Amino acid sequence: MTTPKRAWIYTRVAAQPTEDLAPLEMQKEGLYALAARHGYTIVGCSGEYAGGLTLEREGIQEMLLAAEKGLFDVLLAKDVARITRNYVDWNHIQTTFEKLGVAVHTTDWGYFEPKVNDHAASFREVLNQHANEDHENLDDPYMGGQEM
Repeated sequence: MTTPKRAWIYTRVAAQPTEDLAPLEMQKEGLYALAARHGYTIVGCSGEYAGGLTLEREGIQEMLLAAEKGLFDVLLAKDVARITRNYVDWNHIQTTFEKLGVAVHTTDWGYFEPKVNDHAASFREVLNQHANEDHENLDDPYMGGQEM
């Protein structure tokens, strides 16, 4: 029997919620379900209402520090664009995760172990797809509105 992987949940939405919407909680619920389906043990969670073009965010820094401390084996996120919308930052995260042996599991890409320069074209495709979806679905509470 294999040991369940320790997972960290990361959520991010650019827009502040309206009174009756809780997009971070909706993302978190979906990721708890993902963890249950795959037998992950949740060891931590961070999230924020912030833009995704910089890593100077409290929630992402909390997650990166936990990764560096070896507290989890797999990062769970709704999609890569929730982690970052900046290719340079994504390359930094891939390099860090590759060195630490941390995998990523998103609801759009599934499970993968980041390798530097892997998914470069796919990353741009995902960001373009999300930009189009954000434009088309401005009221989607799961995405938390538009971030361009």
